[in-house]
Amino acid sequence: MFGKDLEIVNKVKLAIDSGSEVSVHGWNHEDLATRSFEEQRLLLGNSKSRMKEILHCNVNVLVPPMFSFNQNTLAAMHEEDYNII
Repeated sequence: MFGKDLEIVNKVKLAIDSGSEVSVHGWNHEDLATRSFEEQRLLLGNSKSRMKEILHCNVNVLVPPMFSFNQNTLAAMHEEDYNII
């Protein structure tokens, strides 16, 4: 779970400070296309909140695990204020 290894968190924070952008790659590397809209919305919302809590930045980019997504993913992204896939 991202955030438990402080060395990695600090490296990511340095990367952000140097201009890197943060993206979400799922909560537990789940295949989003196999999940309902509501499950996807919850996973994306939890991921976004976790990044905000740990890195103090807003995330709006999703890199779907296995590059698997569907219309429900796009709708869930919209609901959770992601705008780039």
